[in-house]
Amino acid sequence: MWLGKKSSASVTGVGQLMEFEPVAKSDEDILFVALDRAGIGAALISAEGKFLRVNQSLCDTLEYSTQEFLVKGFHELSHTGEYLDWNRLAQHFVKTTDTRQFERCFENRNGQAVWMNMIVSPIRDNQKRSITHFAQFHNITKYKRNEQIARYSHDLLQGIIEGIPDAVFVKDSEGRYLLVNNAGARLIGCGISEVIGKNDAELGTPEDTGRVLSMDEKAARDGVIVVNELALTIEGMTRAFLFTKTPYRNQAGELSGVVVVAHDITDHRRSAENLENSRAELRALSARLQSVREEERMRIAREIHDELGQLLTGLKIDVVSLGKKMAEPTAQKNWELLKDRTQSISNSINTAILTVRKISIELRPGLLDAVGLMAAIDWQAKEFEKRTGIKCKLKFPHENIVLDQNRSIAIFRIFQEILTNVTRHSQAKEVNVEIEERDSELFLEAVDNGRGITASEFSNPKSLGLLGMRERALLLGGEVSIRGVQGKGTTVSVRIPLEKKALDETNSSNQ
Repeated sequence: MWLGKKSSASVTGVGQLMEFEPVAKSDEDILFVALDRAGIGAALISAEGKFLRVNQSLCDTLEYSTQEFLVKGFHELSHTGEYLDWNRLAQHFVKTTDTRQFERCFENRNGQAVWMNMIVSPIRDNQKRSITHFAQFHNITKYKRNEQIARYSHDLLQGIIEGIPDAVFVKDSEGRYLLVNNAGARLIGCGISEVIGKNDAELGTPEDTGRVLSMDEKAARDGVIVVNELALTIEGMTRAFLFTKTPYRNQAGELSGVVVVAHDITDHRRSAENLENSRAELRALSARLQSVREEERMRIAREIHDELGQLLTGLKIDVVSLGKKMAEPTAQKNWELLKDRTQSISNSINTAILTVRKISIELRPGLLDAVGLMAAIDWQAKEFEKRTGIKCKLKFPHENIVLDQNRSIAIFRIFQEILTNVTRHSQAKEVNVEIEERDSELFLEAVDNGRGITASEFSNPKSLGLLGMRERALLLGGEVSIRGVQGKGTTVSVRIPLEKKALDETNSSNQ
């Protein structure tokens, strides 16, 4: 007979394997009666993969009768793609006495998949030849399904967090990373496979790790959501992140770790800072405009009072005096004296006229309306040279550029501000100004040979003259750029579109 006493191990449990020596037929029957009562499947299988004997547990699991098993080959019950070559397995047992353990998927009578954990041992005859195989079958379908569900849930969760642009991490209670998306891996600076299973101490700097762990501990300890901003150094650059840490619990309700979402707010913070700087500049500009308006009113009032007022008062006195002289009987004798007095009054009137013209020109050069922007700039440059002694060279385009009133005023005021800055700050001896038209845009470039503006001076929100130039250009859809080289001078470049579109849109939005 082929089945008998065990020689090295028990047959009553999964994983306890055996070899057999020939025994009586009754012993074989006794053994399979015991196996029929076992909770696991068992079978004798030939080297060709034919079932020689099966127990009731295996029949119940796959829903086949004993007779059906005995006419089927092992491969006929295997699920698609799970075929096992028993000839190769038999060859394995020729070379070794080791048992084999593996998982295989079978199909029951209804075509449903049944996963089995199999342990196969060789049975040898007196000459130690492998004549058949003893196989134990443990149904692990439930565990495989749970495993598939867990894998599906993991893949689904991974797909969800990959669709989130923020960095997402899941950590256990020990701080080890269980799950991370690509954005999170990029944040840490490693691949996903390099992050999983490690903690922050293994991945980050001590300073960053300490701050991160303190927030993790607070979320896990108190069981509350923790939101905090944190600056981290990423690839040598400091970036700001908004961290949201949410504790999660296991099925028993115990805290198991934290879910971390890190949102990069660097650009938002910069935008907020830029907005605040812009507001500060606008407040300063508004205050400056009010101040300039009052100063201009005061200056005009003073000039009218000091110059025109005195002239007109003098004229009044002269006219009264002249009237009295002419009424005297001796007026004929003093004719020459009266003539001189009349000339003096005429001179005073001329002076008053010149004063009025001077004030009017300073408020708005008439050349802008009479002959255009280029003539006004030329006149201003000559006045600048007379007043400061700084040479101002101009280069105009061959053809006159015709601009609307708003553009002419804006460019002229920017030019005036450039000359004012040269006078006050540049310490220059010469300034060269070039105006040209390119691609439907007017370009004005002024280059002086002074000390050169610094970056801090250019970005200073209190530099209201520079701010005013930029605002004037911006309202027309243009821009002003300023660059300086220390000891070599400053270059101011102005670009203004010649089309009216930008200005028209601005005007319509202000209505």
